[in-house]
Amino acid sequence: MAAEPVFPYEIIFHILSFLDYPEHGHDPLYRCSLVNWQLNRAASKLLYESVTFHRTKQLNLMTLDLKDDGLPDQRSPWTSALLPHNSPFVKHLQVSGVLNMRHPPKNRLPEALQTAIKTFINLSSVRFTPDQCYEDTFTEALKLLCECPSLRSVHLGGSWLDEKRAPILTELKGLQKVTIISPSRAVLDLFPRLLGQLSDELVELHLLDNCGSITPGVLRAFLPSLQGIRSFSLGLSYSITDDDLFDAVNQLPCLEDLELFYYYQQRSPITAPTLPRLRSFAVTLKEHPTSPQMLESLSKWIRKFVSSSSIEQLLIREERWFLDHKVLNFDSLVYHLTAKHSSTLRVLNMQHMFISVKAQKALFAKCKELEVLCYTSGKTSLSQFKNLAHGLPKLHSVALYTEHVGKLLGSNVTDEGATEILRSAPSLRTVIIDGWSWQGHWTTDDAGDVKLEAKQYHRSHSRYPVYWKRRMLF
Repeated sequence: MAAEPVFPYEIIFHILSFLDYPEHGHDPLYRCSLVNWQLNRAASKLLYESVTFHRTKQLNLMTLDLKDDGLPDQRSPWTSALLPHNSPFVKHLQVSGVLNMRHPPKNRLPEALQTAIKTFINLSSVRFTPDQCYEDTFTEALKLLCECPSLRSVHLGGSWLDEKRAPILTELKGLQKVTIISPSRAVLDLFPRLLGQLSDELVELHLLDNCGSITPGVLRAFLPSLQGIRSFSLGLSYSITDDDLFDAVNQLPCLEDLELFYYYQQRSPITAPTLPRLRSFAVTLKEHPTSPQMLESLSKWIRKFVSSSSIEQLLIREERWFLDHKVLNFDSLVYHLTAKHSSTLRVLNMQHMFISVKAQKALFAKCKELEVLCYTSGKTSLSQFKNLAHGLPKLHSVALYTEHVGKLLGSNVTDEGATEILRSAPSLRTVIIDGWSWQGHWTTDDAGDVKLEAKQYHRSHSRYPVYWKRRMLF
C-alpha cells in the first residue's frame, strides 16, 4: 500500500511557488521535480505554466546560418512542454526577439507555433512581440487562436501585424485583455469593430509606445465600447492634447488602473477628470522637467488625475535616463499626497524626482500605509531615512537615489550599513541605494539568537532596477 503524503498537494504547491521567481531561475524547481511523484506534479505545474521563446540579436548580421531552422533549442522548456503530461500546465506563451527571417520550409517556426497552440489546450495568454521575423510567422497561429476557448489575453506588436493580418484580430473572442505595441492605422481602423464585439468581456486595453496614429477622432471612435474597462494605457501621441485626454478618461466610469505618456503642454485644461474608482496611476515622461514651470505643470497634471480618487499606487518614470538635468524639488506633489491620500497610498515610485528633507518628513509622518517607496534626494538621504522609517510599519521595499553628491552613496554602503537601514523599519526587507541592492535574511549566531541581516545580491547596471507596472515593485 502506498504511503500517505506528508502534506496535501495544495500546501506543497504553495511552498514551491516561493521558488518561482526570475532571480532563482528554473534550477530549484527542476531539482524538486526529481524528488518524488508528488513534488514532480507540483513543480511541473510551475515550471511549464509559462513557456517563452526569445532569441537575441546575432553578433554578426552579415553571416547567415544556413543550419538555422528557426526552432527553439531541443534542450529548451519548449520541447518538454509539448509532451502530453506537461502540455496541460501551459497557460502563457511568449515569442519575442530576433526570429528567423527565411521562408518555410527552411524556417520551421511557423509550423512549430501551430503545433504548440493546438497542444497547449489550456492556453490563456499569448505574447507575440518579435523585433524581426518572417512576415507570415504568426499568421496561421493567430487564426488558430480564434478557436482557442480558454484564451483571455493577447499582447501583440511588430511590423508583421499589417493590413493583411490585422483583420484576423476581429475573429478573436472572449478576450479580457488586449495589448498592442505601437498600433498601426491598419489595426486602429478595426478597433471599433473588435472592441464592439468584446465590450462585454474586455476589462483591460493597453496601447503602448508609439501611438502617433491615434488622433482625437480615432480615440473618440472606440471610447463607446470601453464603458466597462478597468485598466487602460495610452502611449505617446502628440496629436492628443490634455483636453482630449481628460475628456476621454472622463468617459471611462469603471477605470481603476491608468497608465499615460506625458509631454509638456503650455495650456492646461481648467477642469479635472472625475475618476472615483482610480487606484493605480502610472506616468511616463517624454523628457525630464528642466524648469520650475515645467515641474509644476507636471505636478498639477498628476494632481488633477488623482484628486477625485483614493489612489493606492503612483508611479512616475522617464522614457530614458537624462544625465544632465537640473535638480528641482518635486515637493508640491508630495504635499498633495500627504494631504489627500495619506490613508490609502501604498506604493510611491518616483525614482527620478527629487524631494527635499522637509517633504520627506511630511511623507514619513503622514503616509503610514506605504509598502513600497522610491525617490531621489540629497547627501543626507540615508541618515534621514534611518531617522524617519520607524514610523512606517508596513514598508517592505525602498529604493533611494542621490543627486549631485559626487561619488554615489551606494558604493560606500557595506552589508553592515545596509543591515542598519533594514532594521530601521519593522517590515523592511529590500533596500536599493543608487542601484546597489540588499535583501534581508534571517540568521542565527553562535548563541542561537535569530537576527535580521542584509546581503548584497544585485548590482544593477541600469538606472531602472525596480520592476515597472503590473507587478509588485522590487
